[in-house]
Amino acid sequence: MSDQQHHLKAYGKLNLYLDVLEKRRDGFHDIITLFQTINLYDDVIISENSGNNIKFTYSYEQDIPFKPDLKWDLNNTIFKAVAAVEKHVNKKIKGYDIHIFKRLPPESGLGGASSDAAVIIDFFAEKYKLSLKDRIKIGNKVGSDIAFFFHKGTAIGTGKGNIITSLDGLPNFPVFVCQPMMTFSTPKMYSVIDYLRFENWEAIEDVESVSDFETEIVEEQISDKILDDWEDDDVDSWTPHDEINRIHASLKDQEQALSFNDFEKAAEELESKAYRDFIEQFNEIKGNSVLLKGMTGSGSAHFIVFRQSVSDKKLKKTFEKLENISAWVRTTQFK
Repeated sequence: MSDQQHHLKAYGKLNLYLDVLEKRRDGFHDIITLFQTINLYDDVIISENSGNNIKFTYSYEQDIPFKPDLKWDLNNTIFKAVAAVEKHVNKKIKGYDIHIFKRLPPESGLGGASSDAAVIIDFFAEKYKLSLKDRIKIGNKVGSDIAFFFHKGTAIGTGKGNIITSLDGLPNFPVFVCQPMMTFSTPKMYSVIDYLRFENWEAIEDVESVSDFETEIVEEQISDKILDDWEDDDVDSWTPHDEINRIHASLKDQEQALSFNDFEKAAEELESKAYRDFIEQFNEIKGNSVLLKGMTGSGSAHFIVFRQSVSDKKLKKTFEKLENISAWVRTTQFK
C-alpha cells in the first residue's frame, strides 16, 4: 500500500436548545435538542502504511486547559468507531496511522469526540462503499449524537439525540464559545438531572417543557420584548418542538431568542462557587447585538450568538470579558 495522508476536519456543534426527557429502559435518556454546526474543528489525519495494525496518536492545541490521556481502548471513541466499522464489514482494518489534533476541548459539550468518530466512520465508509444508512447504523453503536455529524448544519435531534431532522440553515452568525475553569462529565450530569427530578420533585411532568426546572428568568440576559412575549404566552402549554421552532424562526429573522438547556440547572447543583461566579458574570453580557446565549450540550462550554451587524467594538469588549472569566475562548460562526 502506498503512503498517502488524508487531512480531515471534524467540526464541532452547539445545542441551541436541549431538553432531557424520560429515562429509557436501556439506561439512556430521550432528549430533544436543536443542533448547530460551528466552524471550529479537530484535525483528523489518517495516513496509510504497510503495517498490520492501527497506530493511534493525538495532541492538543496548546491552550486547551483540560487534556486527558487518550488510550487505544474502549474508552476511546475513535477506537469504538473503528471497531464498529470492522464489525459491520466483517473485516479487520489495518495499515493506518490515525492522529487527532484536538482543537475542541474535551468535556465541553462541543461534540469533539463524536465528530471525530463520525469523520473516521465516513472515511472508512468511503473505502467500503457504505451508504448513509449504514454510517448512521454504525454511528449509533458508538455514540448518541454521532448521527448529527453525518448531516451537519441545523437540525432537531430526538430519541437519544440520534434521530435527526434537518432544518433550513441559519445565517453564519458570529459566535463566541468559552469554557469555564471546570469540565462536566456527561454521565454525572445526567445523574444529577435524575436526582433533581426523581428525588427532589414532588411530581414529574408528563410533558416536558421550557419550564422543566422552573428556573427564574434573569431579565438582563434578554430584551424586554422577548421576555414580555414569553410571559404573555401560556408557558405550561409549550412543548419542546414549539420552543425549538420559535428559536429557529427568531434566528432566521435575526431576532433575539430565549435558549434553554436542562443541564444548566444540573451544573448549578453539581458545581460550587467557581461555576456560580462564572455564570453570574456570563449572564452580565447582554445587549441588542446578542441573539442567543447559553450552555451547549452537557457543558461546560457556553456560547453567545451575535447579530451579523454586531460592531467590532462590542465583539472586542465581549471577548475580553470572556477571557477574564474563562479558561478557553474562541471566535467562530455558524457553519
